[in-house]
Amino acid sequence: AGLGVSEFLAAEGFRPEAGAATLVNTDGRLVAVAGLGEEVDADAFRTAAAAVARLVRRAGGSVAWLLDETQPVSVEEQVRAVVEGVVLGGYDAGRWKTGERDGGIERLVVVGGAEDEARRAATVAGWVNRARELANEPANQLTPEQLATRAEAIAASSPQLSVEAG
Repeated sequence: AGLGVSEFLAAEGFRPEAGAATLVNTDGRLVAVAGLGEEVDADAFRTAAAAVARLVRRAGGSVAWLLDETQPVSVEEQVRAVVEGVVLGGYDAGRWKTGERDGGIERLVVVGGAEDEARRAATVAGWVNRARELANEPANQLTPEQLATRAEAIAASSPQLSVEAG
């Protein structure tokens, strides 16, 4: 029998500092372990989730995150922070780079409630990543006219948005 997660982490010298994360193979399944640091708040969860996302996106696959009601951060705040951390931390700016790309995160499953919060956070973080894509696109690929066209298309897809191109 192999080591349990706690024993493996101790043997490897893992320290639960903010931003620290590692993958542990347990019975053929990878378990991501992330540190929250000394000050446990929503930012600590966001940082931990982003660290996990960076680890997982290399190989690709799904992430399941178990919410913890015993933490000093509400489940709703944990959901928001974890979804934002995974979506934003999993962002790959390598579209314009040559070479092999990461597998990416296929799916995030948040276990423990607050579905509406998760959906809202995923929507906001997804739009942040879309803005990052536009900002990273070279000027010879995205002219001001093309940017205006994309803005109009985005606004047309949502009744809450409008655009005025001048």
